[in-house]
Amino acid sequence: MSHPISRVRRRWRLAPILILAPSALGCRAASTGEPAAARTVSVVPMTADDILARCCETSEQAGSLTAAGRLHDARRPDAMDVPIRVDLTRDGRCRVQIGMDLVIVDGEKWWSHRPGSKRFRSHRCFSKTPVETAAALISDGALSLLPALFLRGADTFERDDHGAFVGWALEGVAWSGGRPCYLLERRERRRPPAGVYRLYVDQESWLIRRWTLAAAQPDDSERELLDVTLTDLAVGEQAPSDAFTLTPPRPLEAPEEVRSAAAY
Repeated sequence: MSHPISRVRRRWRLAPILILAPSALGCRAASTGEPAAARTVSVVPMTADDILARCCETSEQAGSLTAAGRLHDARRPDAMDVPIRVDLTRDGRCRVQIGMDLVIVDGEKWWSHRPGSKRFRSHRCFSKTPVETAAALISDGALSLLPALFLRGADTFERDDHGAFVGWALEGVAWSGGRPCYLLERRERRRPPAGVYRLYVDQESWLIRRWTLAAAQPDDSERELLDVTLTDLAVGEQAPSDAFTLTPPRPLEAPEEVRSAAAY
């Protein structure tokens, strides 16, 4: 079965994404007072590089980040589909919950709590980036993107000698979590995991609302491997007072079905 976005990608492959100058919206020129109709309309093309740069800058400048949604992970035979929640702060604290799996980071200290366990397990910090390490370990890398963008911004992605992002293309626009997004795609063939990576960047907030990984099949179809969709995403909001206390996790409220996306 083809990936649910395949139709969107084909439809928008040749469609330009444009930003209209104020004159195109009927505004009057501030400097000359000349009516908009008498002037040439300026159109500025939006590129994948522009979108990623803005997205990275927004995430890196956020004072805090809270996200909730759903993780669908089919990279193994025992696929899982569970609710998730992530809380990140600039003072080195992090909380990541996947179903009933939980990890809490406070500076260089971090703890995990697994289903069926009666207590938290303390872990020795063995990296210079404990927040990213803890999030990667508990999610098997599925949620690594969110803390990486928050802490490292543009350095999260591979860039060339001129600072341009390598391999990403703007495929069009799509909906995710009820929000209009730019759809970016990268096809990775040089190193594992080989496949098709897609990012959905919110057109208003410039935050990533969804990321997916699919494996290309010999018949040109795709097999979905990973889908992380965020239904609630906020920056600058204070995390709950007990977010970073060592209390056993409570079941997360399952969000509505959010794994479908449609072109507009």
